[in-house]
Amino acid sequence: MELMSFGERNILYFSGDNTQHVLQALNASSETLMMELQQHRVLLEKKDKEIEYLKEIISLLKKTGAQEPAP
Repeated sequence: MELMSFGERNILYFSGDNTQHVLQALNASSETLMMELQQHRVLLEKKDKEIEYLKEIISLLKKTGAQEPAP
């Protein structure tokens, strides 16, 4: 099971079953990890803004009586 993946580089990898667990961390500098973490925080912020925007659109559509499309 992959816990975290930044780009193509796995930072943390977890593998195992009920009796055996293996935790493996790749060698990466603190600066590299912090830079990648910041990049992913920015992406998450953008996604959060997009979700809020879509929720607002849905709310406005409901107020105007527009039907939501069937899934």
